[in-house]
Amino acid sequence: MKRSIFALLAMIVALAVACEKPVAPSEPNNNSPLTLTSEPTINVPQQGGNFTITYDLVAEEGATAWAVADNTEVVTAMNYESRGYVRIHVSENTTLTSRKATVLVSFKEHCFSVEVIQEPKTQEAATVTVEADTLIGSYDDTSLSGIGRYWVILTDGGIVNGSTVRNSEFFRLDILGPLSEDPHNARVPDGTYTLDTANNFNIYTMLNIGDTDYVLVDGNNEAWSSSFTYAELVVEGNKFTLTAEVQNDELRTTTEYYVTFKGDYELTYNEVADHVSTLDSDYEIDLTNCAGTLNCFGDYWECGFCNWQIEFVCDDGLKYGTYLVLDFLTDDIINGASGIAGTYTSTGFSAEDETKPDFKAYTFIPGFSISDDGQFLMGSLVIDYANGVGLDQAPIFDGTMTITDNGNNNYTIVIDAKDDADPAHKVTLNWTGRLF
Repeated sequence: MKRSIFALLAMIVALAVACEKPVAPSEPNNNSPLTLTSEPTINVPQQGGNFTITYDLVAEEGATAWAVADNTEVVTAMNYESRGYVRIHVSENTTLTSRKATVLVSFKEHCFSVEVIQEPKTQEAATVTVEADTLIGSYDDTSLSGIGRYWVILTDGGIVNGSTVRNSEFFRLDILGPLSEDPHNARVPDGTYTLDTANNFNIYTMLNIGDTDYVLVDGNNEAWSSSFTYAELVVEGNKFTLTAEVQNDELRTTTEYYVTFKGDYELTYNEVADHVSTLDSDYEIDLTNCAGTLNCFGDYWECGFCNWQIEFVCDDGLKYGTYLVLDFLTDDIINGASGIAGTYTSTGFSAEDETKPDFKAYTFIPGFSISDDGQFLMGSLVIDYANGVGLDQAPIFDGTMTITDNGNNNYTIVIDAKDDADPAHKVTLNWTGRLF
């Protein structure tokens, strides 16, 4: 049944103007001779297929409705010659984004529309093999009665002279095993450890509460973590074999990692520290020879507020001088249109989960550890480096931070804050300059 392209375009325009919101089968429109009797939305799997729209028509014998789709890349074929039925074919979706089409069904001046929504393509799982050259970690025999807790981080070249390397990967494991007979020379006991997604705290498992995951440190030295959907660790003496799966829901990709480590290692015997600051006195931040960059990350923390980050790195990178990160939230205008001027206080931490910041508008994220030995931090923090080694570190934990926009990318930043030690040390800054 052919119609000219101009006629079809005219019909689509007319229907777009004339059609009302589709009526679900449970809500019949008694004033129209044309009534949709199937669902107003068709959910289509990625591979596509054949689907049928049904309708009732009160009209003379032999009369049928006709139909047209607004996206012929999605709905590639259609048949509406049989009264009461519109049969459509949806092609396979070869893209990584969902697709939509609207089917318009009409009889004289009456019409309804049906929305077609198709799932995107999921990429096949990629397999990545990593031969880790470094194992660091710690051991605790006090936090869980009768169970040893082994925190392990595996990486291939991700740590140099005690500092993280940009564009590096880390595999963090929170392992529950038998107690060590010699806690000062602890080793992860031989055995097979599986990821416990229910967190039952059983022996020979890995907990799934934030310290068993994949961490990527990007080119800005920002850490991004992804939970494992599956993980199994086999320990045989000084040989570790980890098989882990990571899903990226945004890209609809799955990556399976096969990580091995073989060699001597040491685990620090410690209880979980109650603070991560290494300061022994008040500290004034020195940004001499440092350059600052300003980035907007939208709703990075998924809290409904716009996330910004100011990062200062000295001319020698992370070899000598100061590294400062200010991680803060403005308001609910996620695209950052409000700018960054304002006074910020610490988010603090949630009463329900003491490891999660209590996100609010115009607050800064206090620095907190992403490893139980306090070596790796997120949030607002300052680290002093010498010869590539971090000498002093402090989370910017409490107090205020005021940012003034002087125009032309010139800002004044005043920090009057404290670290997380007890008693706390003051951390201060009064800086004016350009942010890039």
